[in-house]
Amino acid sequence: MESRNTVEGAKLTRQVLTELVDAVVNSDRAADCSAELTDLQKRMEESIRRERGIYDKIAEVLDTYAKEEGMDQFAMYRDSILDHTRASLQGYEEKLIPALRAGIDSKTQEMNSYRAKSTKAIEAFLSREPLPLLEWEIRLKYVEGGYETRYICTSQHDLQYEFLLNSSEVEFLKSKMEVDTLVKGIKLPARIGKTWVSKDPVIDFEKLDHYFLSSAVLSPTNLVLTFSNDETDSSYTFHSSVSEDSHFLEIEYRDQMQTVNITSQPAMNSAVNRGVLISLISQIRVAMLYLRDHKLRLSRLILRETDILATMKVTDLFYTILEILSPLITQEVTGVMGSSQEIDDSEQGGLTRNFIYQRLSLLGDRSNTVASFMGIPGFMDTMSKSQ
Repeated sequence: MESRNTVEGAKLTRQVLTELVDAVVNSDRAADCSAELTDLQKRMEESIRRERGIYDKIAEVLDTYAKEEGMDQFAMYRDSILDHTRASLQGYEEKLIPALRAGIDSKTQEMNSYRAKSTKAIEAFLSREPLPLLEWEIRLKYVEGGYETRYICTSQHDLQYEFLLNSSEVEFLKSKMEVDTLVKGIKLPARIGKTWVSKDPVIDFEKLDHYFLSSAVLSPTNLVLTFSNDETDSSYTFHSSVSEDSHFLEIEYRDQMQTVNITSQPAMNSAVNRGVLISLISQIRVAMLYLRDHKLRLSRLILRETDILATMKVTDLFYTILEILSPLITQEVTGVMGSSQEIDDSEQGGLTRNFIYQRLSLLGDRSNTVASFMGIPGFMDTMSKSQ
């Protein structure tokens, strides 16, 4: 299990109570807006239905009158009245629908604003990587003239999140990266054969200079790089793995005719300049690790197969993170509870009993549940009596 950054307990607890509580509060507000939006849409449909029913009711009244009076001369007046009614109602509807939609659009914007605030708060929290990671992986791919890089993290309780990274922070990833950008003159075996002149194998080589980096996948101990040549529709794949002081490298060549594992064939493997390749691979590894600190946005957040960003089930996420961090948070919070006086901001990041109470109060009925996660059951009742 890996925890990339060791965050001071008090500081981490404060971040939980600020950013994650803000995320929950804003998701609640978004949910309220969604309910109001549903009501507004129903009212709009009902208003339009009632307006369009006016014509039918007037026609019914006129028809009843004509039938009861039995006056044939009334027919022309009936038609005139209905034509005028139809024209008037059409003009009214042209004003009614935009007026109703304006309210819906305003409420939709408000809901989306709260959703964005909730997402940004979660993003700010996770960007510091405060959770212990079971796995992580960086995936880079050349797409439509640039490199798309994603940082995928898996934590406990089936929590997985993904950040889009800013590839342009690395100079050689700002555009299509050909191998000669980093290392020049590399030749690699591609295929092997024999000639009538000699029984010894003859190796055909490919210049790697104009192959470009098409994809890469980095994990803590492995790096898989694929370099492609669009003109020949061929590629080299390097699988590099690091274990303590050892560096293992496997190379595969692929074209339209064949797939060759170069390192498994002694004649071809002996023709590989491993030192130059390891230099190339190491530069890319360092660049990809560097990008972890250059996040653009949170692009995916899945908790037990539920898309949190789509469903806004932020409370479930909050409880899960509290459960993961509970040992550290409980230690910090119980320390605050045991203090005889409020802790100074400069010493412990402003983590005080009053601060904890104020932040938990924003959660309404859930405050007692969260207090229990933090190791202080009954805290809210005790504080509310002393206020």
